Amino acid sequence: MGLSSCLSALSLSALLTMALITCLHLSYLSDQKVSLIKLTSKQQPDETPIHLSVRHGLEQDPATRQAIEREDIVNLQRVSSHLAPSHRLLWEVPHPASSSGPREAECRTVAHESRFDCARDRVLSQTECQGRGCCYAPLPQGHSGGPPWCFYPPSYSGYRIGPLTPTSRGQAATLTRPTPSYLPRDISTLQLEVLDETGRLHLMLKDLSSQRYEVPLSTSPSRGNAQTQDHLYVIEFQPDPFGFIVCRKSNSRVLVNTTVAPLLYADQYLQLSTSLASSLMSGLGEQYTPLSLDLNWTSLTLWNRDMAPHGDANLYGSHPFYMVQEGDGKAHGVFLLNSNAMEVVLQPSPALTWVAVGGILDLYIFLGPDPQSVVRQYLQVIVFLWWEGPLVGHN
Repeated sequence: MGLSSCLSALSLSALLTMALITCLHLSYLSDQKVSLIKLTSKQQPDETPIHLSVRHGLEQDPATRQAIEREDIVNLQRVSSHLAPSHRLLWEVPHPASSSGPREAECRTVAHESRFDCARDRVLSQTECQGRGCCYAPLPQGHSGGPPWCFYPPSYSGYRIGPLTPTSRGQAATLTRPTPSYLPRDISTLQLEVLDETGRLHLMLKDLSSQRYEVPLSTSPSRGNAQTQDHLYVIEFQPDPFGFIVCRKSNSRVLVNTTVAPLLYADQYLQLSTSLASSLMSGLGEQYTPLSLDLNWTSLTLWNRDMAPHGDANLYGSHPFYMVQEGDGKAHGVFLLNSNAMEVVLQPSPALTWVAVGGILDLYIFLGPDPQSVVRQYLQVIVFLWWEGPLVGHN
C-alpha cells in the first residue's frame, strides 16, 4: 500500500465547503496527479500535504486546465469557475511528516549492504518512496535481488518509549507512535514487557488497546533466580525512535541491535530488524540449505507445507530460531514465538529482518555462552511442544 491508502473522491460541491488551499506550482490536469498542495480547513489538519487530480467522469478532459502561480492562495470557488459540474477532485494523503522525503545527504550515509527495504509490498516510484519518508537511490544494472532502491533513512520516524516501570516479572513501558506509518491499520500504542532472567532475555511487544493472538505455549522458567544471580547480558533502550541493544556482559559484544531500522506494527504486518554479531549463522528451518545460511540478500519463508525437500522452498515445519557463532567459541540464539506466516530477510551487513502477518512480537534471546548451552536454553522453551507428539505428517 502506498500513497493511495488515503485516496478519497469528493464532488466539487462538497469541496466548496472547505476554506482555502495554498498551491505550490499547481496546475489542474485531468486524470493526472499534480504538485503538492496544503489544505487548511477544519476537516484536515494544517500543513497536511496532498496530491490533487481532476476527473471528468471516466474520460480525460484535456481542455480543463487552470494554472496557479507559486504560493498563490485561492478560494475553491475561484477554481470552480474553470471546472464543469461533473468534475471530481481526488486527493491522496501521504505520510504527513515526511512527504518530501529525507534529505539526500542523509541517504548517502547508508551503505548499500545496510539498506533496509521500505518497499516490501510492491515496486515504488521515486515519488511514492519519498512519500513514505524513505530514501530512493537506484543502483546500476546487475544488482537485481541485491540492495533495495527504496530504503529507510537513519532518522525515520518511529515509536517513542515512555518511562520503564518495575513489575513482578521485570519491567514494562508504553510505546507511542506520534506519526502514523504508511501501513494500513497502524497500531499507535504498544506495551513493552521485559522479563529479566539469567541465561536468557524475554521481550514482548503487544497491542495495548486490543487482544491479539498469542501462541498458547506455557514455557519453562529459566533456571536460577534473576534477582540473585548475575545476568549474562546488558540491555539498553534507545528512546526515539525506539529500539533496544543487547550486549554480552563479559565482553560488551553487541548481539542484538534493533535501532538499525524502524519497528513497524500494524494489524497484519509486524516488522523488526536487528544487526547480527557475525555472518556465521544457522537455523530458521525448515529449509533445504547448507548449515551456514547465506546472508547475501536471502529471503526465507516460514509456512508449513507437505513438500519434498528442495532448494528455495518452505517445508514441513517452521522454526523461527537462529543461532550466531560469535567467532571466539561463544554463541547466542534468538527465537521469535509467533505461529503466523513469516518471512525472514538476511543481508550482508550482517543483519536480519523478521516480517510476520499477525500475532505479537515475542522474543527470546539465549545467551549461551556456548552453542550447546544455547540449544539447551532453546529446548527449555519449546520442550513441551515435543511432548505433544510428532510435528510432521506421515503417509
